[in-house]
Amino acid sequence: MGILIAELGDFMTILEIKATDWDRIKPKNVKKNLYRYQSQLFNDVDKYVKIEKMDVCLGIIYPKPPRKKGLREFIEKRLEESYCVPAYWYDEIKT
Repeated sequence: MGILIAELGDFMTILEIKATDWDRIKPKNVKKNLYRYQSQLFNDVDKYVKIEKMDVCLGIIYPKPPRKKGLREFIEKRLEESYCVPAYWYDEIKT
């Protein structure tokens, strides 16, 4: 599910919300899922950057971080370094 959070003048925040349980994803499918998720996010971003000429802040929210050793770090690093997309973990977001 994609969600549009805020529009402030010429600035837009877009977050993709996922229900992924990373501990249940086969290791061989982790990269594929990360690529697919960021692709979905960038499809939304393109409209605002290319057509609306807006600046966009983006991210992906997952329900909770994985418990498998090293997987959280891999996900966060891969999204940030490969796609410039931060990962957020819903159960760690303070309101």
